[in-house]
Amino acid sequence: MKNFKMKRSLISILIILAVIVSCEEDNENSIFKGITETNDNGESIGSPDENDWNFSETWNETENSLFSEGYETVCDIDNSYHIIAYPNPCENIFSISFYVAENKRVAYRIVKSDYEVIFSTDSASSTVAFNLNNLNVDNEIVRVYYKVFGENCELKGHGDIKVE
Repeated sequence: MKNFKMKRSLISILIILAVIVSCEEDNENSIFKGITETNDNGESIGSPDENDWNFSETWNETENSLFSEGYETVCDIDNSYHIIAYPNPCENIFSISFYVAENKRVAYRIVKSDYEVIFSTDSASSTVAFNLNNLNVDNEIVRVYYKVFGENCELKGHGDIKVE
């Protein structure tokens, strides 16, 4: 009888552990890791994070929901399209310069690792500077999501910023 109760208890514990593990959220995609280090001129000073500051990527549902508008069509890009983000890490002012075709509008969302939007803006300017002082993000990596809108198409991507 004692052996039966012990087996039953062990099976119950294993079932409970299996339920807990299966219900655990997959936070791997929501943790921002790695940055592309740049100096005040936007020159790379370390190993680049290959996922940062690109123009074409696939987003999950949470990332897509950061923007209320968009197009299904991806804009054609050529080799002259690029982004310079600097400095990274930064203390307070961070700039992004987009080198894309004329007549593009860029929408930005800066989020914490839980996807809380802490800053949102749109701009027709090719260079935007963000003052991160008032965002309450010291010693954190935040992510900038961006969409570049053409006439009937878009480009999208993200980059991580370390705020010191």
